[in-house]
Parts: sequence; structure tokens; C-alpha cells
Amino acid sequence: MTAETASVLRPMRVVELLDAAFRLYRRNFWTFVGIIALVQIPVSLLSMAPSMLMLQGIDATDMSQLSIEYFLGLGLTFVLALVQFLLISGVATLALTRAILSTYLGEKIGVLESFQKTWPLLGRFLIVLVLIGLITVGLYIWTLVPCIGWLSGPGILLTVAMAITPLAAPIVILENHGATTTISRVWDLVRRRFWWLIGLMSILYLFNLALVGPAALFSVFSTSASESIFGFTSMADRTLISTIVQTLVGVLASVLYLPLQFTVIVLAYFDIRARTEGIDLFFNAAQGEGQPLGMAQIAEMPMVSYSTQTVTGSEIGYFIILTLVVILLYALLFGAILLFSAGSLML
Repeated sequence: MTAETASVLRPMRVVELLDAAFRLYRRNFWTFVGIIALVQIPVSLLSMAPSMLMLQGIDATDMSQLSIEYFLGLGLTFVLALVQFLLISGVATLALTRAILSTYLGEKIGVLESFQKTWPLLGRFLIVLVLIGLITVGLYIWTLVPCIGWLSGPGILLTVAMAITPLAAPIVILENHGATTTISRVWDLVRRRFWWLIGLMSILYLFNLALVGPAALFSVFSTSASESIFGFTSMADRTLISTIVQTLVGVLASVLYLPLQFTVIVLAYFDIRARTEGIDLFFNAAQGEGQPLGMAQIAEMPMVSYSTQTVTGSEIGYFIILTLVVILLYALLFGAILLFSAGSLML
């Protein structure tokens, strides 16, 4: 382990953690981006094929007439959605997290080596993702329950999407748990610093919006300019150009953003364990004795259970507050759009 790495194995403020994540991301830019690009680009290019088939299957003169190409493209959409889940959410995410963990611990690792080292863990990680998906379906049903479900359900779903799902990858790699125990362990870590972690992920979401926003504007401009520049006048041609541009823009944004997101997640994982389980003390003690530390040693470090209850009353309150905050933000955004539209009409 390098001295630079050892200096950040301690509890950090949000600004310090983000700064450390940006530095780690910048130093290993091509490795991190290469892992995502190796999977994301081919899958995204393949995803354009169903859209093209569906466009060919639509009769521009009679929209009610759909040919076999349309239904073939619709079927391929579901198949490619499954492939995308397996390759991007599963293989690429696990390999990227493995590379981030290795570089954070001072180990050199390449793009292909990251995939090789995570292959034995892929089955367990996919099972964890499937279980989280099934839990999410149950939570959607929970949101239909009057009053308590309406108020707490959206907050729980947001917590699963923002904190629980991303944090599963480092736990699968570093801790030797079964699939169900892994999910319990993720929630056990998230609930220890609930608002801190939600706030951290909200900052990442805003950064993603700042990255995707200009890219989306470019996509809209390219689509609107397709008629004047390329002479595409039919709806099918313009839709095709829109699909291609949006896919390419989405790939670029995803390839740049996902490595940063999971770098922050990895550092947040260590920060939570340093604050609540004192693993930084074990790191420092081992470093002082000159013992090499790797992922196997992290798995052997003591773990502390936060609570024996699945969900406490206070946490239900957290979910309700989170739901109300989201509703308030959407109301403010909708109100701002209405005011902007009214002002534009008056002008």
C-alpha cells in the first residue's frame, strides 16, 4: 500500500471524500473509463437495431398498420434490456468496482485483469441484483397502501436506487456473504449514515445532470437540424437520426459518469466502516508493522451489526421526510416551468 493511499484511509468530510474520488478517478482515468467503454459501447450500438426495425415496421401513411419488423424490434428490445442488465449492471459494474478497490489499496490492475478477477463473483452479484429487483417490485406494491405506503414508499424506493443498489458491489467483492446476507449488510451500512449518504448521492446526481444536460441539448439541436443540414424530411428519417444521436450522447455521458459514481461509492463504503467499525485503525496498525494489506485482509476485519430490527420507526420517518422533500422539489420545478411558460406567452 502506498503512503498516499494510507493517508486517505480515515473518516473524511464530504468535500474531502469528493476531492479524493476525483483524484483517484483522474489518475486512473483510462482504466476506469476503458472498463465501462468495453461493455457499454457495443451494447449501446446493438440497442439501436430494435429501434431501426420498429421504425421500418411503421407505415408512415397509416400509423395503425404495423408490420412484422415492428414486433420483431419490440421483442429484441426486451432481449437487449436483459443483455444490458447482465453486461452493464452486472459484469461492467463489478469489474469497475474491483479496479477502483485495487487502485485505492495501492495495487496496479488493468482493464482485462479487472474482468478476470471478478468473474468468480459474478454469479453471486447477479443474484443480489435480482433479489434487489424483486424487493423493489414488492416496494412498488407497498406504495399502493393508503397513507403510510403513499408517504414512505417513494422514499424507500429512492433509498434503494440511490444507496443500497450501488453499495452492493464493494460488499460482494470485499466481504464473504451470501446473497441475502449481502443485502442485509448493505442496508446495515446505509442506515448508519442515512442522510449523509443520501446527500452525497444527491450531489453526484446533480453532477450527472450537469454532464447530461448539455449533451441532451446537443441531441435536440442535432435532431432539429437534421432536416436543414441533411435534407431528412420524413418522420422516420428524423426519428432515426434522433435515436442515433441520443444513443451516442448517452454512451458518452455514461462512460464518463459511471466510473466517478462508483469511485465515490467505494470511498463512502470505507468512510462508513472507518467511522462505525474502526477499520482505519487496523489499516494503520498493519502499515506500521509493515504488513501488506489487500482485499483478503479486509474481509477478515471485524464487522459490527447496527441493529437487529429490519426497519425502525425513526427510519420510517426518514423515508417519509425523503418523500416529502422529493414532492416539494417537483412542485417547485413544476411551478418554475409554469411561470417560465406564462412569461414566454406574455412576451
